[in-house]
Amino acid sequence: TDAATSDDLARLNAFDYKIAGMLFCLASFIESLAEPLIIRCLQEMDVATKAKAEGVALLCKAASCFGVLYITATFWFQNLVVDFMHPTTIDYGLDLKMKGDRDASNNNFAVTAFGVSQLVYAMVYTAIIYWRGMLAVGGIRWPKRIQAPIHNPYQNSSKSRIVSSVFQNLDMKTLRLVIIFTLQGILKHGLTEADKIVLSALAGSYDQGVYALAASYGGLAARLLLQPMEENARLLFSRQGALVAQHLETMPSDSVEQKTIKKTTNGEGNNTCTEKSSLASTHVKEMEDSYCFLLRAVLYIGLLFASIASNYTSILLRILAGARWGLNAEASATLSAFCVYTAFLAINGTTEAFVYGVARSGKDVGALGVIHALIGGVFATLAPPLVRLRGAVGLVLTNCICMALRSMYSLFYASRYFSVTGKLNKA
Repeated sequence: TDAATSDDLARLNAFDYKIAGMLFCLASFIESLAEPLIIRCLQEMDVATKAKAEGVALLCKAASCFGVLYITATFWFQNLVVDFMHPTTIDYGLDLKMKGDRDASNNNFAVTAFGVSQLVYAMVYTAIIYWRGMLAVGGIRWPKRIQAPIHNPYQNSSKSRIVSSVFQNLDMKTLRLVIIFTLQGILKHGLTEADKIVLSALAGSYDQGVYALAASYGGLAARLLLQPMEENARLLFSRQGALVAQHLETMPSDSVEQKTIKKTTNGEGNNTCTEKSSLASTHVKEMEDSYCFLLRAVLYIGLLFASIASNYTSILLRILAGARWGLNAEASATLSAFCVYTAFLAINGTTEAFVYGVARSGKDVGALGVIHALIGGVFATLAPPLVRLRGAVGLVLTNCICMALRSMYSLFYASRYFSVTGKLNKA
């Protein structure tokens, strides 16, 4: 019957999503195993290894996705799955093949295919990263367990020995920073996915489709141009900030006034302090020049999209998505809004890369998390009325406002950082 067929198709779809979910979780776990070596590549400015791994993994991902889609679209595979799920309903699979049910034949386990391709991507990517890591100078340095201190016979339980062993193998300052970064990552992920939550709650399926289309094509510039620049900028600022912090730590820890007095009274101490201050000042100047250059570069890219590309979105949609979407005024307006949004993404990406690169304490990272939480409140306040008023365009406008607020704090942080380091170097 039709009701039985619908139930069977629903079970097949649920099985498709379940398998895909497990594959995506497994792929995430495998890809996370490469994170230590990714950090090593970033620290050593080894961008080529990461780029080669991503390129080969993407090719394998595309090929595997095409192959799995082709295999799962065949009737014998669908009959095999139906037989595996419900052995007593094998007649349904035979009827499906004989009647050529069009709706059922379209159920080709597309989500599972993407899950398999993501798993292939993770395996190839992690394998190449580890292979290049073993070929590098020094190979891979695996973690070693630090022996616990000698047992004190007067300790009353083994629990204290376990606790001391754990603390002996972990650096508490680093662990505290990891926890703070993890919490902030969760918060940033919530802010990133907030637009989808708002759309699903306040907008219909049409507005959701228009926003998804504009986000897919509008995000190409951010993914292809801005994201690599942001990653490299964060790496550059991190290395330069580490050099500045290292030289500032070796300078005398007195106040600015005391340093000035020492410079005027001590000859040898004056020369030593002057050399260290000059070296730190050179690093600060190089960082400031790099920051201004990268900020201007991404700003030019963002303004190019905002001022020029926003006027040709209908032509782009007609080429990529067909005449139906090219003539859709709302889709064209939403994509134009995304072009303007690209300018805000460009500024925020570089300015926040600087904050994450030079932040050396949990206080700085925590302050950034507080700012993100406040901006999340602004988004929750502005998004509902703007979505009701302008639909998908209103949601993009809300994202622009929030991204501008985040960029303002990052610019303030950079200005304060250069001001403080400049005063220390002049002292």
